Amino acid sequence: MRASWAHARQVWLEEPERAYQHQTSQILLAIRALHRQWANAKVPVKEPIVMPPDWVI
Repeated sequence: MRASWAHARQVWLEEPERAYQHQTSQILLAIRALHRQWANAKVPVKEPIVMPPDWVI
């Protein structure tokens, strides 16, 4: 059953328009992941500074 599903999906993806849409989608997801990595590299995550409220001091 799984093999027939995989074959049907492969046939569906082989249509030129769908293949283009799928490739474009995968490329955009890769670019998004790359941008996330760049953002994380530029802005290091720091622990929040926890201080008592002003009215306590």
